Amino acid sequence: MKAYRVLSDRYGHEFVDHAIAYVEGRVHTNSLENFWSLVKRALKGTYVSVEPEHLFPLP
Repeated sequence: MKAYRVLSDRYGHEFVDHAIAYVEGRVHTNSLENFWSLVKRALKGTYVSVEPEHLFPLP
């Protein structure tokens, strides 16, 4: 991924091509997918509807 190349000096970046596999050793996306699943569930269930101005603070 082009966007991650500038970070390669400080951070390790590995990726999984989901067209081929979902896990390669210790590399997976389960934690990130779980995070967004919980966010969406909270917005739809707990708050039912959230106006856009409440999601991002204005400068």
